[in-house]
Amino acid sequence: MVQLLIKKTGGYFKSPLFIFLIISIGILIIDNTLFYDRQSNKVVVSQDNLRKFVNVQYGLDNADMINQYINTLDEDKKELLISEYITNEALYNFAINRSLDKNDEELKSIITAKSKNIIEMMVNAEKPLPSINEAKRFFEDGTHNYHKSETYDLVLVNKKNNNPNLSEILSKEPLSLRQLVGMSDVVNFEKIFRNADPDRLISSFGEIQSAAILDQKDGTWSGPYTTDKGYHWIRKETIPATSPDFETIKDQVISDLYQQRIDERYQVLIQELIGQLRVKSDV
Repeated sequence: MVQLLIKKTGGYFKSPLFIFLIISIGILIIDNTLFYDRQSNKVVVSQDNLRKFVNVQYGLDNADMINQYINTLDEDKKELLISEYITNEALYNFAINRSLDKNDEELKSIITAKSKNIIEMMVNAEKPLPSINEAKRFFEDGTHNYHKSETYDLVLVNKKNNNPNLSEILSKEPLSLRQLVGMSDVVNFEKIFRNADPDRLISSFGEIQSAAILDQKDGTWSGPYTTDKGYHWIRKETIPATSPDFETIKDQVISDLYQQRIDERYQVLIQELIGQLRVKSDV
């Protein structure tokens, strides 16, 4: 009985239909494996890959410094770093999949930079310059604020030691900007502030001293103001606030609107490339 069963099943194994079925299954398995390799733009967000990314992007070579940088990021900044890494991988895959470059991990930063330039050129080519009417609507809807608040230009003489007579000396002697800059002996403190707003002054001199600086008469020397760096004598010039009309700055408005459209379209294309990735997170 058993021998008869073996004889019958052996006949099935030798039949053309069974052989064809086995070959078909084999081809399907092999083809699926090859297809997986071809279509898989697999990206793994791991601690190791993030370390490599930080090493290249931010120039941190020391392993301890890289780990410290990543570990001290808050949740939002960590998510931003991961987003930058995934975007970088999307640009790299864009180049490799389109045979723009050979697959070379050592040249990844160069390849991704090239991909970014290519995508930017694609966007520039497809986006025409905005019309005058479009630019005017953009100007009027307040998307971009063209009002400029009052700012201040400051010239500073920074000294390690106090000199009670320096304000008087500076006021009497007509010195060139080069000469004034050369009088400072404090390192790591700016000698000229351009278009400084009140917040910048507060960050350098504190609220009380900043208020005194803003109350100074333009073109006169006053001081010393003090910081942990030393003593500072300051001459202030006020740059008035401006609210230009459209005709005055229409070329700038057209340029700003065009750049906004370019940036928006670029981000759409980047998101499409990211959508082609198979992202797995291990962090």
